[in-house]
Amino acid sequence: MDKYPDYIIERAAELWCRQLRAPFFDNGDKGRNGLLAAGLHGMLLESQMKKINNIEERIENFRKFLIFEIKQKSDSEDYFYPYLDVDYHPCRLLADAAGNAGIPDSLFSVKSGVAIRETFVTSTFGYAGRRDNHYRLANNDWLITDITGDDISKIIAEIESGNTMGFIIEKAAGAV
Repeated sequence: MDKYPDYIIERAAELWCRQLRAPFFDNGDKGRNGLLAAGLHGMLLESQMKKINNIEERIENFRKFLIFEIKQKSDSEDYFYPYLDVDYHPCRLLADAAGNAGIPDSLFSVKSGVAIRETFVTSTFGYAGRRDNHYRLANNDWLITDITGDDISKIIAEIESGNTMGFIIEKAAGAV
């Protein structure tokens, strides 16, 4: 049995695909130099996006390559660290997937990461960004919360019984 279910790996890739559609720069520096860096990076992003006329096709190729590589690496005998991150440059898996798809490294938001767990995915985008845990529900929707731990199964059971308790629930692709 695979350590990471396909839906977990696919969610991790989806989160990075979403980020590539709306890249931003947040390195945590709120001073004058940080604002200048953010402004310059914004200009770079705008310039890069204008040069790519088939971004959706490239992002889809990125998704396919990333999913394939994660599955290959996580199923191998070799050590696999299930964290896809960007400090100021994307990690090897993200960089390889982006290079394969013709996506420039500049489209990745710095200080961001997606951690793959056996039963959920954790994402943080930007310096000190919100930490979201993504849990798949029985109907394939996703619970998005900052909660982890033993009580999450009780929360999921309550949500699946119809009481969303104000939590963020993302509908499954194609769901109405």
